[in-house]
Amino acid sequence: MQLITSTQNNLIKKIAKLCKSKKSRDFEGLIILDGIHLCEEYIKNFKQDFEYLFISSDFFNHVEFYKFKNQQNLIEISTNLMGKISPTNSPIGILGVVKKDILKNNNQKHKYSQEFVLLLDKVQDPGNLGTIIRTAASTGVTAIYTNKGCGDLWNPKVLRASMGGIFYLNIFENYDFFKFHENFNGKIIGTILSNETQNLYKYDLTGNLAIMVGNEGSGIATNLQQICDAKVLIPMTHKFESLNVAIATSICCFEKVRQENFK
Repeated sequence: MQLITSTQNNLIKKIAKLCKSKKSRDFEGLIILDGIHLCEEYIKNFKQDFEYLFISSDFFNHVEFYKFKNQQNLIEISTNLMGKISPTNSPIGILGVVKKDILKNNNQKHKYSQEFVLLLDKVQDPGNLGTIIRTAASTGVTAIYTNKGCGDLWNPKVLRASMGGIFYLNIFENYDFFKFHENFNGKIIGTILSNETQNLYKYDLTGNLAIMVGNEGSGIATNLQQICDAKVLIPMTHKFESLNVAIATSICCFEKVRQENFK
């Protein structure tokens, strides 16, 4: 096991930069997995070693350390150094670095038929993105599409919030939703408030379905609303008109699950 103690170490500087910069992550082709659950999910889903697996001195006494002690490329660092490279304010003491291509290439070959997918129109908040990914994985979504202007699904904060859900999904970034519409053999619904809106709970969500959700502030772009087969609304009390995008996505996903499995 390698030991690093200096903040001036080149590898430490590199990892700290990866945590903060999408440009650096894209250039290096590396992804940061912060925390026990993400690292554990990686081991469970991929037959590839970590590029680096950093363990803080305190983590050696953690009850979960035994799960990682035989991993390759293990590096011990001080608790202070872990605080400098971790994307969280209170790191648990374990941080993995893996190749992005391993994660993206693990997914099955994509098919448009027999799909349940999400289309994210410029959703940007890392917490929302992570929650949407976690919900998607737990409700049978097979793919998530993002368009230009959407947040980075591989951001360390997004991955941490996703709890490893991204390992179970096909991810298509910077995608043209009009191209998707031309090829998709199913219905596209959008969470849109308009005079044409239908009650989510009365709309048939069974079969091939794409759910489109929009930006936290502006919702689904006007030009994209035209490719939606239906505009749906989640009924709310007191004439309240909006929900957090991650909550709204979760309700839509679980309503599809209910309609197909628990009628």
